[in-house]
Amino acid sequence: MHPVLSEFDKMVAGEWYRYRFGPELAEMTTSTQPICRQITALYDDDQPAAHTLVNEMLGSVGAGADFRPPLYLDYGAQLHVGANTFFNADFLTLGGG
Repeated sequence: MHPVLSEFDKMVAGEWYRYRFGPELAEMTTSTQPICRQITALYDDDQPAAHTLVNEMLGSVGAGADFRPPLYLDYGAQLHVGANTFFNADFLTLGGG
């Protein structure tokens, strides 16, 4: 018999999963969205601090990546941004997308 995987485990394995279903996925969303709001509020006064928060929130960020807030993410730790990538204002990434 195959083990029953959580929706998070399915997502990480690249399998079909139910978006925001299960405690791990709900927690990822509720913890990531306030950080996005904090980045937006911080950006105009302290861009280095805003960039630090982005680097901590995302799974990985390549050298030279840049952004303009606001950002809207569900599962920040699952997003990997390559070197020299620019994501513009109103960047939206949903975990189920």
